[in-house]
Amino acid sequence: MSSGVPRVPGTALRPRRVAGAALVLLLTGSLAWTAAAPAMADTAQTYGGATSFSPEVTVDFPASPANWHMDQFEPIPGSTDVYTPDAAGSGHGLRLSEGVGRAPGPFALNQRRPDDQALTFDGTAAGAASTAGPLVRMFDGSGFSASAFVRADDVAPGSQTVVSQDGEVGSGFRLERLSAGDGCPDGLQTCWGFRMYDGDGGSSVLATSDRPVTAGEWVHLAGVFTTSTNELSLSVCPVPVDPDGRDPEGTGFPVVDPESGTVAYTGSPWVATGPVQVGRSRVEGWPSDHWNGAIDEVRLYTEPLSSGRIMRICTGSPR
Repeated sequence: MSSGVPRVPGTALRPRRVAGAALVLLLTGSLAWTAAAPAMADTAQTYGGATSFSPEVTVDFPASPANWHMDQFEPIPGSTDVYTPDAAGSGHGLRLSEGVGRAPGPFALNQRRPDDQALTFDGTAAGAASTAGPLVRMFDGSGFSASAFVRADDVAPGSQTVVSQDGEVGSGFRLERLSAGDGCPDGLQTCWGFRMYDGDGGSSVLATSDRPVTAGEWVHLAGVFTTSTNELSLSVCPVPVDPDGRDPEGTGFPVVDPESGTVAYTGSPWVATGPVQVGRSRVEGWPSDHWNGAIDEVRLYTEPLSSGRIMRICTGSPR
Protein backbone atom coordinates (compact mmCIF):
# COMPACT_ATOMS: atom_id res chain seq x y z
CA MET A 1 0.00 0.00 0.00
CA SER A 2 1.05 3.58 -0.36
CA SER A 3 3.32 5.07 2.26
CA GLY A 4 0.98 8.02 2.64
CA VAL A 5 3.44 10.43 1.03
CA PRO A 6 1.47 12.53 -1.45
CA ARG A 7 2.93 12.26 -4.92
CA VAL A 8 1.73 13.91 -8.11
CA PRO A 9 3.36 12.99 -11.42
CA GLY A 10 5.78 15.69 -12.48
CA THR A 11 6.35 17.03 -8.95
CA ALA A 12 9.36 16.44 -6.76
CA LEU A 13 9.47 14.44 -3.56
CA ARG A 14 11.11 16.05 -0.53
CA PRO A 15 14.43 14.17 -0.37
CA ARG A 16 16.18 13.34 2.85
CA ARG A 17 19.82 13.42 1.82
CA VAL A 18 22.24 10.89 3.21
CA ALA A 19 25.63 12.01 4.45
CA GLY A 20 28.52 10.90 2.30
CA ALA A 21 29.65 12.02 -1.13
CA ALA A 22 29.20 9.79 -4.17
CA LEU A 23 31.51 9.48 -7.14
CA VAL A 24 30.44 7.84 -10.39
CA LEU A 25 33.22 6.39 -12.54
CA LEU A 26 33.00 4.87 -16.00
CA LEU A 27 35.09 1.73 -16.15
CA THR A 28 35.73 -0.69 -18.97
CA GLY A 29 32.51 -2.63 -19.53
CA SER A 30 30.83 -1.47 -16.35
CA LEU A 31 29.78 1.42 -14.16
CA ALA A 32 31.21 1.71 -10.69
CA TRP A 33 30.22 3.82 -7.70
CA THR A 34 32.05 4.45 -4.46
CA ALA A 35 30.47 6.16 -1.45
CA ALA A 36 29.81 6.08 2.24
CA ALA A 37 26.39 4.47 2.21
CA PRO A 38 24.65 4.34 5.61
CA ALA A 39 21.24 4.34 3.89
CA MET A 40 21.97 0.90 2.47
CA ALA A 41 23.27 -0.69 5.67
CA ASP A 42 20.06 -2.68 6.13
CA THR A 43 20.82 -4.64 2.95
CA ALA A 44 24.16 -6.04 4.11
CA GLN A 45 24.14 -9.73 3.23
CA THR A 46 25.78 -12.36 1.06
CA TYR A 47 23.73 -14.86 -0.93
CA GLY A 48 23.31 -16.33 -4.37
CA GLY A 49 26.92 -15.58 -5.24
CA ALA A 50 26.55 -11.81 -4.69
CA THR A 51 27.77 -9.59 -1.88
CA SER A 52 25.82 -6.53 -0.78
CA PHE A 53 26.69 -3.05 0.41
CA SER A 54 29.10 -2.30 3.23
CA PRO A 55 29.81 1.12 4.81
CA GLU A 56 32.52 1.69 2.17
CA VAL A 57 31.69 -0.02 -1.11
CA THR A 58 32.43 -0.07 -4.81
CA VAL A 59 29.47 -1.16 -6.92
CA ASP A 60 30.00 -2.89 -10.26
CA PHE A 61 26.96 -3.12 -12.49
CA PRO A 62 26.80 -6.55 -14.19
CA ALA A 63 26.68 -6.76 -17.97
CA SER A 64 24.19 -9.64 -17.94
CA PRO A 65 20.47 -9.47 -17.12
CA ALA A 66 18.67 -11.24 -14.30
CA ASN A 67 15.73 -13.63 -14.48
CA TRP A 68 13.90 -15.13 -11.50
CA HIS A 69 11.49 -18.00 -12.16
CA MET A 70 10.48 -18.10 -8.45
CA ASP A 71 10.31 -21.92 -8.63
CA GLN A 72 13.40 -22.86 -6.60
CA PHE A 73 14.39 -21.72 -3.12
CA GLU A 74 17.63 -22.14 -1.19
CA PRO A 75 18.30 -21.42 2.51
CA ILE A 76 20.58 -18.57 3.55
CA PRO A 77 23.01 -19.75 6.26
CA GLY A 78 22.41 -18.06 9.60
CA SER A 79 19.04 -16.65 8.56
CA THR A 80 15.40 -17.66 8.37
CA ASP A 81 15.25 -16.03 4.93
CA VAL A 82 15.71 -17.91 1.66
CA TYR A 83 16.76 -16.87 -1.83
CA THR A 84 15.53 -17.84 -5.27
CA PRO A 85 18.38 -18.19 -7.77
CA ASP A 86 18.95 -16.16 -10.89
CA ALA A 87 17.89 -18.32 -13.83
CA ALA A 88 20.12 -16.27 -16.14
CA GLY A 89 23.05 -17.95 -14.40
CA SER A 90 24.66 -14.69 -13.31
CA GLY A 91 24.47 -15.35 -9.57
CA HIS A 92 22.13 -12.47 -8.68
CA GLY A 93 19.98 -14.27 -6.12
CA LEU A 94 16.76 -12.67 -4.90
CA ARG A 95 16.53 -12.72 -1.09
CA LEU A 96 13.04 -13.40 0.32
CA SER A 97 11.96 -12.58 3.87
CA GLU A 98 9.69 -14.83 5.92
CA GLY A 99 6.71 -12.65 4.96
CA VAL A 100 6.87 -13.71 1.31
CA GLY A 101 4.58 -16.63 0.46
CA ARG A 102 4.17 -18.88 -2.57
CA ALA A 103 1.27 -19.86 -4.79
CA PRO A 104 0.77 -21.45 -8.24
CA GLY A 105 1.85 -19.09 -11.00
CA PRO A 106 -0.06 -18.41 -14.24
CA PHE A 107 1.62 -21.24 -16.15
CA ALA A 108 0.66 -23.75 -13.45
CA LEU A 109 -2.92 -22.48 -13.66
CA ASN A 110 -3.07 -22.98 -17.43
CA GLN A 111 -1.21 -26.30 -17.09
CA ARG A 112 1.65 -25.31 -19.36
CA ARG A 113 4.22 -25.68 -16.55
CA PRO A 114 2.77 -27.46 -13.50
CA ASP A 115 5.73 -26.53 -11.26
CA ASP A 116 5.38 -22.78 -11.90
CA GLN A 117 5.45 -20.88 -8.60
CA ALA A 118 4.77 -17.22 -7.87
CA LEU A 119 5.70 -15.10 -4.87
CA THR A 120 2.83 -13.71 -2.81
CA PHE A 121 2.84 -10.47 -0.81
CA ASP A 122 0.25 -9.15 1.65
CA GLY A 123 0.78 -5.42 1.14
CA THR A 124 2.82 -4.92 4.31
CA ALA A 125 6.49 -4.44 5.13
CA ALA A 126 6.67 -8.10 6.22
CA GLY A 127 7.14 -9.16 2.61
CA ALA A 128 10.56 -8.16 1.28
CA ALA A 129 12.41 -9.47 -1.78
CA SER A 130 15.62 -7.84 -2.96
CA THR A 131 19.01 -8.38 -4.57
CA ALA A 132 22.31 -7.69 -2.86
CA GLY A 133 23.13 -4.78 -5.16
CA PRO A 134 22.15 -2.88 -8.31
CA LEU A 135 21.58 -4.64 -11.64
CA VAL A 136 20.12 -2.04 -14.02
CA ARG A 137 22.17 0.68 -15.70
CA MET A 138 19.20 2.72 -16.84
CA PHE A 139 20.96 5.04 -19.29
CA ASP A 140 23.78 2.80 -20.48
CA GLY A 141 23.86 1.22 -23.95
CA SER A 142 20.63 0.92 -25.90
CA GLY A 143 18.38 1.00 -22.82
CA PHE A 144 16.78 -1.53 -20.50
CA SER A 145 13.57 -3.47 -19.91
CA ALA A 146 11.82 -4.76 -16.79
CA SER A 147 9.05 -7.32 -17.06
CA ALA A 148 6.96 -9.42 -14.69
CA PHE A 149 3.78 -11.48 -14.47
CA VAL A 150 1.56 -9.96 -11.79
CA ARG A 151 -1.74 -10.48 -10.02
CA ALA A 152 -3.17 -7.62 -7.98
CA ASP A 153 -5.36 -8.76 -5.10
CA ASP A 154 -7.01 -5.40 -4.46
CA VAL A 155 -7.86 -2.17 -6.26
CA ALA A 156 -7.74 0.06 -3.19
CA PRO A 157 -6.53 3.65 -3.61
CA GLY A 158 -2.78 4.14 -3.63
CA SER A 159 0.22 2.85 -5.51
CA GLN A 160 1.86 -0.57 -5.20
CA THR A 161 5.18 -1.54 -6.75
CA VAL A 162 5.97 -4.70 -8.71
CA VAL A 163 9.71 -4.14 -9.28
CA SER A 164 12.07 -1.20 -8.79
CA GLN A 165 15.71 -0.33 -8.18
CA ASP A 166 16.70 1.80 -5.20
CA GLY A 167 18.55 5.06 -5.15
CA GLU A 168 19.52 6.51 -1.77
CA VAL A 169 16.32 8.59 -1.53
CA GLY A 170 13.89 7.20 -4.11
CA SER A 171 13.71 4.60 -6.86
CA GLY A 172 15.38 4.81 -10.24
CA PHE A 173 12.44 3.13 -11.99
CA ARG A 174 9.19 1.51 -10.94
CA LEU A 175 6.84 -0.98 -12.59
CA GLU A 176 3.63 -0.47 -10.64
CA ARG A 177 -0.11 -0.51 -10.00
CA LEU A 178 -1.72 2.92 -9.64
CA SER A 179 -5.03 4.52 -8.75
CA ALA A 180 -6.73 7.70 -9.99
CA GLY A 181 -4.77 10.08 -7.76
CA ASP A 182 -1.40 8.64 -8.81
CA GLY A 183 -1.50 9.53 -12.50
CA CYS A 184 -3.98 7.19 -14.23
CA PRO A 185 -5.59 8.51 -17.43
CA ASP A 186 -8.80 10.48 -16.94
CA GLY A 187 -11.76 8.26 -16.17
CA LEU A 188 -9.75 5.32 -14.83
CA GLN A 189 -9.82 4.49 -11.14
CA THR A 190 -6.89 2.07 -11.53
CA CYS A 191 -4.18 1.48 -14.13
CA TRP A 192 -0.71 0.03 -14.63
CA GLY A 193 2.36 2.27 -14.78
CA PHE A 194 6.06 2.38 -15.63
CA ARG A 195 7.87 5.31 -14.06
CA MET A 196 11.37 6.79 -14.19
CA TYR A 197 12.76 9.72 -12.22
CA ASP A 198 14.90 12.68 -13.28
CA GLY A 199 17.13 12.30 -10.24
CA ASP A 200 17.29 10.59 -6.88
CA GLY A 201 14.02 11.63 -5.22
CA GLY A 202 13.21 14.00 -8.09
CA SER A 203 10.16 14.39 -10.29
CA SER A 204 8.94 11.50 -12.42
CA VAL A 205 7.99 10.64 -15.98
CA LEU A 206 5.14 8.12 -16.17
CA ALA A 207 3.83 5.82 -18.89
CA THR A 208 0.42 4.29 -18.12
CA SER A 209 -2.08 1.77 -19.47
CA ASP A 210 -5.65 2.35 -20.56
CA ARG A 211 -6.55 -1.05 -19.11
CA PRO A 212 -7.92 -0.90 -15.56
CA VAL A 213 -6.54 -3.22 -12.91
CA THR A 214 -8.83 -6.16 -12.12
CA ALA A 215 -8.31 -7.89 -8.78
CA GLY A 216 -7.37 -11.54 -9.30
CA GLU A 217 -6.42 -11.17 -12.99
CA TRP A 218 -2.96 -12.21 -14.21
CA VAL A 219 -1.25 -9.82 -16.62
CA HIS A 220 2.24 -9.49 -18.01
CA LEU A 221 3.82 -6.04 -17.68
CA ALA A 222 6.84 -4.82 -19.64
CA GLY A 223 8.45 -1.44 -19.04
CA VAL A 224 10.93 -0.47 -21.76
CA PHE A 225 13.34 2.47 -21.95
CA THR A 226 15.09 3.20 -25.27
CA THR A 227 18.06 5.55 -25.16
CA SER A 228 18.07 6.31 -28.91
CA THR A 229 14.58 7.85 -28.70
CA ASN A 230 14.79 8.81 -25.01
CA GLU A 231 11.34 7.25 -24.50
CA LEU A 232 9.83 4.90 -21.96
CA SER A 233 6.84 2.73 -22.73
CA LEU A 234 4.58 0.28 -20.94
CA SER A 235 2.83 -2.74 -22.43
CA VAL A 236 0.13 -4.78 -20.71
CA CYS A 237 -0.62 -8.33 -21.86
CA PRO A 238 -3.53 -10.25 -20.25
CA VAL A 239 -2.37 -13.81 -19.58
CA PRO A 240 -4.55 -16.79 -20.51
CA VAL A 241 -4.80 -18.92 -17.38
CA ASP A 242 -7.82 -21.11 -18.19
CA PRO A 243 -6.45 -24.48 -19.43
CA ASP A 244 -9.30 -24.97 -21.93
CA GLY A 245 -8.63 -21.60 -23.55
CA ARG A 246 -12.02 -20.06 -22.80
CA ASP A 247 -10.70 -17.25 -20.62
CA PRO A 248 -12.06 -14.17 -22.44
CA GLU A 249 -9.58 -11.81 -20.73
CA GLY A 250 -6.43 -13.76 -21.53
CA THR A 251 -5.56 -12.46 -24.99
CA GLY A 252 -1.81 -13.07 -25.02
CA PHE A 253 -1.29 -9.78 -26.91
CA PRO A 254 0.70 -6.89 -25.40
CA VAL A 255 -1.02 -3.52 -25.74
CA VAL A 256 0.59 -0.07 -25.45
CA ASP A 257 -1.87 2.73 -24.82
CA PRO A 258 -1.48 5.08 -27.83
CA GLU A 259 -2.24 8.13 -25.66
CA SER A 260 -0.23 7.56 -22.49
CA GLY A 261 1.69 4.31 -22.97
CA THR A 262 4.79 5.93 -24.50
CA VAL A 263 6.29 9.15 -23.11
CA ALA A 264 9.52 11.10 -23.50
CA TYR A 265 12.05 11.08 -20.68
CA THR A 266 12.75 14.72 -19.87
CA GLY A 267 15.41 14.37 -17.15
CA SER A 268 19.17 13.90 -17.20
CA PRO A 269 20.93 10.53 -16.92
CA TRP A 270 21.77 9.46 -13.38
CA VAL A 271 22.76 6.32 -11.51
CA ALA A 272 20.51 4.44 -9.06
CA THR A 273 23.02 2.42 -7.05
CA GLY A 274 20.81 0.40 -4.69
CA PRO A 275 19.35 -3.10 -4.81
CA VAL A 276 16.55 -4.28 -7.06
CA GLN A 277 13.33 -4.61 -5.06
CA VAL A 278 10.46 -6.96 -5.93
CA GLY A 279 7.14 -6.06 -4.31
CA ARG A 280 8.12 -2.61 -3.04
CA SER A 281 9.97 0.62 -3.89
CA ARG A 282 11.78 3.43 -2.07
CA VAL A 283 10.26 6.79 -1.08
CA GLU A 284 12.13 9.47 0.91
CA GLY A 285 14.74 6.90 1.94
CA TRP A 286 12.33 4.21 3.17
CA PRO A 287 10.74 1.04 1.73
CA SER A 288 7.26 1.89 0.50
CA ASP A 289 4.29 1.00 -1.75
CA HIS A 290 4.23 -2.68 -0.80
CA TRP A 291 2.59 -5.13 -3.21
CA ASN A 292 -0.61 -6.99 -2.35
CA GLY A 293 -0.95 -10.00 -4.64
CA ALA A 294 1.37 -12.30 -6.58
CA ILE A 295 4.46 -11.73 -8.73
CA ASP A 296 6.13 -14.24 -11.03
CA GLU A 297 8.90 -14.43 -13.65
CA VAL A 298 10.60 -11.10 -13.01
CA ARG A 299 13.10 -10.39 -15.80
CA LEU A 300 15.56 -7.54 -16.32
CA TYR A 301 17.19 -6.90 -19.67
CA THR A 302 20.07 -4.67 -20.78
CA GLU A 303 18.19 -3.78 -23.96
CA PRO A 304 14.76 -2.52 -25.03
CA LEU A 305 12.44 -5.44 -25.83
CA SER A 306 10.46 -5.50 -29.10
CA SER A 307 6.69 -6.02 -29.07
CA GLY A 308 7.16 -9.43 -30.70
CA ARG A 309 9.52 -10.59 -27.97
CA ILE A 310 7.18 -9.25 -25.28
CA MET A 311 4.35 -11.26 -26.82
CA ARG A 312 6.47 -14.43 -26.79
CA ILE A 313 7.24 -13.89 -23.11
CA CYS A 314 3.58 -13.28 -22.30
CA THR A 315 2.59 -16.56 -23.93
CA GLY A 316 5.25 -18.62 -22.15
CA SER A 317 8.58 -18.33 -23.95
CA PRO A 318 11.47 -19.04 -21.54
CA ARG A 319 13.37 -15.95 -22.85
